[in-house]
Amino acid sequence: MMTPPSISAYDREALRLLSGVLFDVKRTIESRAVRPFTEGERTDVTRAVADRLMRVFDTGERDPRTLKRAAMEGLSAPLRKL
Repeated sequence: MMTPPSISAYDREALRLLSGVLFDVKRTIESRAVRPFTEGERTDVTRAVADRLMRVFDTGERDPRTLKRAAMEGLSAPLRKL
């Protein structure tokens, strides 16, 4: 598995887009949760979302809806562990 580039590799506009999508996905996940996440679970979910989001972004995708959908798809495995 390839490691995504450091966050410093992205320009200001990219960071603005990525952080907005990440915030929106995390808010969606937490609103749908049956119970509050533990700190460890929250960290695992954030890591999985950010990893998937950056990988899709690095393919050239810039549409926020598509990025959000791709980030949410990446959650199926981590959420099964919760």
